[in-house]
Amino acid sequence: RRVHGEDFIVRGTPIIQREAKMESLATNEQKEREDNADGFVQVTYPHKQHKIQVVDYDGTFTQELSEFINLSGLSAAGFNYSLVAILGCQSSGKSTLLNLLFGTQFPVMDSGQGRSQTTKGIWIDKDSTTNTLVLDLEGTDSRERGEDRMSFEHKSALFALALAEVLVVNMWFQDIGRYTASNYGLLKTVFEVNLELFQQQDGFTKTTLMFIIRDHIQQVTPLDRLETMIRGDIDKIWKEIQKPAKFAESSAWDFFEFRFESLPHKVLEEPVFNQKIAALRRRFLDPSDPNFIFHGQYSKNVPSDGFPRYAESIWEVIRSQDQLNIPSQKEMLANYRCDEIRAHALSDFLLAMQPLKDSIKHTFVQDFGAQCQLLIDRALEEYDGPASRYHASVCAQKREQLHERLCEELNQLFRMQMAHLRAHCLESFMNHIKANLPKTGTAVRNFSEIVKAAEKQAMDIFHQVAEASLVVNSGWTYTEALEDLQTAISDHIKRERDNQLRLLTEETKGALEGGFMHSLSVILEEAQPSMWSQVRRVHKSIMMDLESSVLEVLHGLDLPELSVEEFITIFRQDAFNLIKRKTHEVLSFLPLYMLKRFDAKFRKDKDGLPRRWRPRDNIREVFIEARDDALQLLDSFAYLRANVDWHTYREDDDHILSPTTEAAAEKEKEQSHEYVELLTPVQNAEMEAKFRQEADVAYQEAHAQQERLLQQAKIPYWMIALLVIFGYDEIFSLLRSPFMLMLVVLVGGGLAVAHALGMGHLPFVIARQVFFTLSNQILPNLEETIRTQLQSFTAPPPPTPSAGASAGLQHSRSGLPATPMARQTSSNATLTTQASSTSLNASLTSRPTQPLRVDTSEKMD
Repeated sequence: RRVHGEDFIVRGTPIIQREAKMESLATNEQKEREDNADGFVQVTYPHKQHKIQVVDYDGTFTQELSEFINLSGLSAAGFNYSLVAILGCQSSGKSTLLNLLFGTQFPVMDSGQGRSQTTKGIWIDKDSTTNTLVLDLEGTDSRERGEDRMSFEHKSALFALALAEVLVVNMWFQDIGRYTASNYGLLKTVFEVNLELFQQQDGFTKTTLMFIIRDHIQQVTPLDRLETMIRGDIDKIWKEIQKPAKFAESSAWDFFEFRFESLPHKVLEEPVFNQKIAALRRRFLDPSDPNFIFHGQYSKNVPSDGFPRYAESIWEVIRSQDQLNIPSQKEMLANYRCDEIRAHALSDFLLAMQPLKDSIKHTFVQDFGAQCQLLIDRALEEYDGPASRYHASVCAQKREQLHERLCEELNQLFRMQMAHLRAHCLESFMNHIKANLPKTGTAVRNFSEIVKAAEKQAMDIFHQVAEASLVVNSGWTYTEALEDLQTAISDHIKRERDNQLRLLTEETKGALEGGFMHSLSVILEEAQPSMWSQVRRVHKSIMMDLESSVLEVLHGLDLPELSVEEFITIFRQDAFNLIKRKTHEVLSFLPLYMLKRFDAKFRKDKDGLPRRWRPRDNIREVFIEARDDALQLLDSFAYLRANVDWHTYREDDDHILSPTTEAAAEKEKEQSHEYVELLTPVQNAEMEAKFRQEADVAYQEAHAQQERLLQQAKIPYWMIALLVIFGYDEIFSLLRSPFMLMLVVLVGGGLAVAHALGMGHLPFVIARQVFFTLSNQILPNLEETIRTQLQSFTAPPPPTPSAGASAGLQHSRSGLPATPMARQTSSNATLTTQASSTSLNASLTSRPTQPLRVDTSEKMD
């Protein structure tokens, strides 16, 4: 468990129980083939030709292979056959696996007698149910061959790889990750020689490499994780081999198909083991299986009758290759010792690297490169001392491998160093810009200078620290980090530039909404004849100042010329839209402005006071002048006489505002298409008609007032003479009576004062109100009196009332409240006369009475 779970089986399973069970089952080899699991059926084969040894222990090729093919019934099969081989360590269960899968009869090891070599050389057998040939190779890393094992292992593995469609690599679960036990070294040599010898010809087919992991514990390491590890190891092996120029850029997947299977422990998990064996057998032998492994016919394109000669020629070519021979004893010792020395130096290096690793977690290190170089030099010195005593080429090769591993370990820290350096430089860049930009939130004129200075400062820091972080012969580069920093700086510059554009837009809008809007409002509301001339003059003045400032800021932002033109176009359009918006606001109240202008000249005098029309005033002349002046607003607001481009304004445009001549009017008609129409002819006519109606009402009121004054003022002189003549006596009687004289003086003086104050109608209003009040009080009493008189003419004379009744009546006519005695007497008299007056009341009530009505309207007038 301490080293990738390699000791799990030994530590996780009681060794005594495991060995006891294995020994009890290993005593009978035949018993291992019985049906002991669900889904697994032991296949019983008929009598068939036994396997033969294709290559013996000494490497001699057999002469009996042709006879074996004939006896196996494959001589006439043509291309309709397949070949599978197995490769793996000695005593790893290869022969047992083949016997279970294909029903072959390869000898297996008797575990009860110990661990020893069983298969020697290369053997071949055939599955009796299908045309499948099976090669059983001698196990690698055998004790019996000793130092000579590697030469035969390389040759036998290459032979199997050249012939087989499927090469099964039998591996123990605990051996994954080990270089020798996993046969990686063997595969490396075999891949290299196979690529050189047999893949040069055109039309070659891929060989399937099936890695079967034995004694796999799924709960410890899933199969997909093991598959990833093995694929990575194969890719690394392929990169290390020497490839012909034709295949320099190739990968192992261009020549091989890789498949991965796992089997649990055969003894400890026998039911599951047998189920997986049955499923795997179907994949090899059942073409209907969806995961069938073979291609249907021999993919090497060798007919079955020519297979013996083809296999023999392949073996002879392999035997002649010198690179498959084993290294010398000195080289082997050097490999072993240099690996040990390298591992020790690497271990010390990792410990010495820890402080640097801790210090770089949060920020970059100034002398990172020097510290890395020091660590590498110490590790190489630690290796060179003891390793230099061994084989020179092996020592140099292992030293190079150690150097690559050291640089690989430090490369992770180098990446962290570049990440921290990039972040630091970007922060420095941002702080420099923030410190030099104004805090008031206004756009700056020298933005480009600020950005360039900040960028230069950040890049200088980056290059200085990055160059100092490199290690000689490490292959490191900071290009990627530099590109990331440049991209981040460019993004931040873009954001700041966009922010400056936003501030500039806000400033220009504020300037337009401020002084320009105020001036525009005053001009449009006053609506003088030179209104549009004033608007254009203010528009041009404001835009000339603002546009020069805007261009200065835009050039300072280092924008492309196209972007500058686009911003200026938008800015001019905003200013023009402001004029349009304000004009439309005034236009919505144009009828009120027209009335206001009309009233200012018609209803008020030159001092702004309400006008009092006198008999001598010329109302018609004043009315026409005020009306025409108000209607002039319709002409002024018919078109928006301004443009987006203020540069197009001409000095001779002012006459358009007041076309007093025929030529000016004609020119206005010609140039009106250049301006925006504000009022359609229909709208213009409607506003004019409505205004004329209201103006006519004012004219009529003024004329009526003047006529009233004229009537009051025009008393004929003969009327005055008649009044004096006929009122001579009354005048002298008033003069003789002080009381009447005083009354006349007071009334006449009041009327004179009211007339002088323009309130001559006030006495008439007072008199009218007094008349109405008296009429409401007198007429009902008068009507009742007349009704009583009519009743007295038609009724018989009533009896003479008693004294008490008379007293009550007198009190009633006087309006005073009656006494109690009078009320009692009056009541008795009423009872006495009630019967006599019944007929008269009936006759009066039977005819509707006509009340006396007095028409006071004429009197009021």
